[in-house]
Order: sequence, then structure tokens, then C-alpha cells
Amino acid sequence: MAILGANGQPADQSGEYVEVRDEGPKIRLLYCYNCQTVEELPDFEGNPDDDLFLELAIEKHESAGIKHTGFLSKIGVKLWSQEKFRKEIIKNIRSRVGGGLADIDPDYYTTKATFYEDALKCYSDHLRPEAGCPDFRDSKKRLIPKTHAERKEAGLPDPANSATRVYLCDFCPVKTHVVTQQRKAAGQYK
Repeated sequence: MAILGANGQPADQSGEYVEVRDEGPKIRLLYCYNCQTVEELPDFEGNPDDDLFLELAIEKHESAGIKHTGFLSKIGVKLWSQEKFRKEIIKNIRSRVGGGLADIDPDYYTTKATFYEDALKCYSDHLRPEAGCPDFRDSKKRLIPKTHAERKEAGLPDPANSATRVYLCDFCPVKTHVVTQQRKAAGQYK
């Protein structure tokens, strides 16, 4: 395992080349591109379909029914247990995959958080319902960009007629209850 400097070459703090090896026991690091998280998993050699730890870790990486993407890497336990190396490894992983949309638009994640804030305001306005909501996925809760004129000028379809439908409700705690009820009705739970 090499520690990479700003130029992408292995280096220590002074910029000198340093190579660090750890031939002992290994762990795996699961990086989720969507969540931008790094999770430790025990090492596993064998068929990935038999890897319970990986399945359990991946299971929680999903948004609106869409599975997240990521990658899995191995690293020595001795190296990972040293904080100075752990920080550098995480920094290297993130620099290799990029910082996400925040690198392009620093307000991207703030904007995304706004949807959650708006959904929680609506949730509070409805007195925090636990068993559904009177206007869950109502047309007035649909999130439609206000780009009708620009899209028409570019010859693109009106966003209101798009097959993609996203609602403020998709960011609300009530959605969990509604989806659970839908899955029960469809016989997806035993």
C-alpha cells in the first residue's frame, strides 16, 4: 500500500517517496459513491454470493429503491489501525473517486438538504402522521423544474409530462410507512 502525495505519486508529509507494506491479516473497505462513506468489513475469500457481511452492508445502500454503486478494496489491518494511515487512505480513496457534485456545485448538497427540510415542514404541518398522509404523492407535491420555456426552446418535452416523477413525499418519513404497506399488500413480507 503506497501513500500518495498531491501529484499522485507515493510520498510522505515532506514529499519524499514512501512505500508501506502490510502483509498480515486484511480487512475490506466498502466505498459507496452515493453516500460517500467508507465501511470496514471482515476479510472474505470465496464466492461473493456467500458473503453475508457484504450483503448486509450493501443492503442499506439504496435510495428510492435504486441500489447505490461503489467499490470494495482490501487493506492490511495493521496499516488501517494506525490513524495517520487511515486518514491518508480515506483521503486517497476520495481523491481518486472525486468529491462528487459538491466539487462542481458547492451548494449541491445544501440544495438536496432543502428537499428534506421542506418535506419535514410538510410532515409537521400535517401533525406528523404515522399511518400515511392525506396528500401523499398528490400532484401538488410533485417536484417539477421550472424550465418549461428553456426545454421548449431546445425542443425537449415539458418536464410536467416526463415519465420521471419525483415528489416532495419521497423525502418524508411517511414514505417508509407507505412503502412498507405497499410491500405487505404485494406479499413481499412473510
